[in-house]
Amino acid sequence: MKTTQYTWPFFFLVVVALLLTCCNAPKSELEELIKIGKQLEQNEQIAYSYQISIYRSYANDTSYRQGIIYFEHNPRDTSIGFNFSQESDNSASFYNGEYVIHMEQKDSFAYKKPLCDYRDGHMTAYPSLELSYVAIQNFLTDSLFTERTDSIVKMDTIINNELYYSYSFWADSKIVDTYKLPNHKGRKKINLIVRKSDHLPILYSQYEPIHQNKDYHYYEAQFNNYSFKKRHPNHQFSIENVPEYYSWDKYKVYFHTLEINSKAPDWDLPLVFGSRVSLSDLKGKFILLDFWFIGCGACVESIPALNMLQAKYRSNNFEVIGVNCYSNDLEKIKAYCAERNMQYRNVWKGDSICNDYMIRTAPIFYIIDRDGKIVYSQIGNDEDELGRNVEEIINYAP
Repeated sequence: MKTTQYTWPFFFLVVVALLLTCCNAPKSELEELIKIGKQLEQNEQIAYSYQISIYRSYANDTSYRQGIIYFEHNPRDTSIGFNFSQESDNSASFYNGEYVIHMEQKDSFAYKKPLCDYRDGHMTAYPSLELSYVAIQNFLTDSLFTERTDSIVKMDTIINNELYYSYSFWADSKIVDTYKLPNHKGRKKINLIVRKSDHLPILYSQYEPIHQNKDYHYYEAQFNNYSFKKRHPNHQFSIENVPEYYSWDKYKVYFHTLEINSKAPDWDLPLVFGSRVSLSDLKGKFILLDFWFIGCGACVESIPALNMLQAKYRSNNFEVIGVNCYSNDLEKIKAYCAERNMQYRNVWKGDSICNDYMIRTAPIFYIIDRDGKIVYSQIGNDEDELGRNVEEIINYAP
């Protein structure tokens, strides 16, 4: 049997050919997305116009907003790494790495707050920021992007005779949300369309299943008219830039509740399923009032926790009462409560007592003791915090 012997030059050429083949192999979709993120990262300042739509399945409505936004790199900012300034038809706002100033032009009022201003770092809600060039850049260059993303599908698409790449994938909310919380949960389906010639995003959407996947949010942003040249002057990001005639903190009441140990205002309201009930009828019980309205996503997300609290502490003379506000269609409210499996009693026409209980947002929770005094209040859905307080109040009541 004849054995073929290769000379050293031939072996060297084979190795080089193999290396070239590996180097020229097509990149995976994941590698392509990371590369796009690094390309986006090269731009120190970006301005563009945006159009955003937000659809909520449980309310069956879509809201729209549009405007112009500008970002500039700020290495000192540890939240998003950028300053921003945005304008829409009726409002304007800016962030300078220290605080946000929001200005409502129609009513000539302004308010100042940090970018992250709620308990446990809950992000201030700015759709133009959450659905932005910077948000895309940040999650594509996040060190955890590779391990928190899967099911990537890439397609070519033609728009106005120009080639674009469309990427869809599932990612942890912790990765794609602008402000990343350590305990953030949930997954989102992402769709990102970029232009082939320069990899600039023209469409970015998020599909977010909620309430045991029975409902969902769908967010979509379109980007146009990019500019990378003009840098805004520093004074545009200063509080002194707010006109002197603007009033401040007009809506400060939104973040207030009734004082602890004050007497809970009495009410008498119709039940969604049943006749009527009043707060005075419930004296001798611990009552958890849940103020909610149709179209409130956080209200929907709180339902499983409220069901659990109702079941766990029913024998302790405890009752959850949902208070529906701002809806006059009883049949719609009934269907809503049934579809979302609310296992506690609900009343409606709650807007008649909203002023009494300082309700300007939702959900808002009040715990009322057996003597009718308010012993706890909470703005927003934090089921762990709510559960701890219910347990403490019941267990340590005299």
